[in-house]
Amino acid sequence: MKRSEVEKIYQENGLNDYKLTCLEDLKNCHGIDALQVKGYEDLTEENKVIFKNFIVNYFNARGIDARMITTPKAINYVEDIDHVAQDPDDEECVVSVCNVINVIKADGKKRQLHKYVRKEYKDLVQTEHYRKEYLRFAFLEGKSKVWLHVTHEGRQWY
Repeated sequence: MKRSEVEKIYQENGLNDYKLTCLEDLKNCHGIDALQVKGYEDLTEENKVIFKNFIVNYFNARGIDARMITTPKAINYVEDIDHVAQDPDDEECVVSVCNVINVIKADGKKRQLHKYVRKEYKDLVQTEHYRKEYLRFAFLEGKSKVWLHVTHEGRQWY
């Protein structure tokens, strides 16, 4: 679809400033049903609200051209556990040996999403681990796979 065609869809939906106001606008203008994104059904009610706020904010923060090539793939609430060890080259530092990212479903059940192991440090003795939780939004930007941490009630991401 051409940019002019997308702009026309916005205008036909009364969005002359090209800003989405709700999930229905996202569906009408880009054909994206946020409630059907993989993982949405496994979010808590609180995280569903955050995701709904986020996805409208995220699309509005992007230009029309970027919106046209953005395809949501998954939204998950995750725990990210970073296992660290003493840096063999600097005793004042630690290095990340591996990260494990688990999806936490609304019912509390977990499943592993990813495990990243740093080959150069895999034989080190892990001394500590650091755990954080966040919403993880995965999407395609054109043909590139991208994911973001979603924070601050869906108003910030990185």
